[in-house]
Amino acid sequence: MHIWKELTESVSWVVCDGAQTDFWYDNWLDSTGHLAFGCISDAVPRSTMVSYMLTSSGDWDWGRLEHQLPRSVLKTLAAVKPSMPQCGPDVPGWRWDERRRFMLASTYKSLMSGGDSARDSK
Repeated sequence: MHIWKELTESVSWVVCDGAQTDFWYDNWLDSTGHLAFGCISDAVPRSTMVSYMLTSSGDWDWGRLEHQLPRSVLKTLAAVKPSMPQCGPDVPGWRWDERRRFMLASTYKSLMSGGDSARDSK
């Protein structure tokens, strides 16, 4: 049984300092998947850590982001607190659990629902 794809799609990074999570190619922003697939610029995004998408004051770099992402994704991003260096390294979490813990119950619900509603059916 090949489960690697399902396993990697079930990991969602918990961004702390933003130095280990790829802004474009890691799952970290709930319900959006890889942000590279939603990029609206002509160029394919290069691998970039979340921490590099901030201004020097620690806010999201909206001038850079507004030309690369659709408005719906920007609104989702606006609700997320930017990474902070003092919070320690990013850690992988279980996408199907609200608190990002691996639990058999959330895994079972994810498998039975096709993988898209386990977190919502608590």
